Amino acid sequence: MELAAKINPLSKSDQDAVYRLWYYSVRQEHAAAYLPYAKALDPTQAPWGTIKKDPMEAWQYYKKANAIAELSMLKTWATQEAARGNRSARRLLKSLR
Repeated sequence: MELAAKINPLSKSDQDAVYRLWYYSVRQEHAAAYLPYAKALDPTQAPWGTIKKDPMEAWQYYKKANAIAELSMLKTWATQEAARGNRSARRLLKSLR
């Protein structure tokens, strides 16, 4: 996390590098990485580098971070997108039941 904080992620390649550091950090259970990692994967957030959005994994790490507002926004997104036929949104809603 210290190295990730030193990188100024203005370019996609820098954002990808920071994401990889967050990825490593969450796998090592560093709680400080949960929220930024989830935001990079959250489809309600701006794109982060070349990272593919993953609402299921974003949800998982928002829960670990106890990010109530982000969980609410993601659930709202999933409800709206599921109605439009988005499979990822449907999977997320199904997992919440």
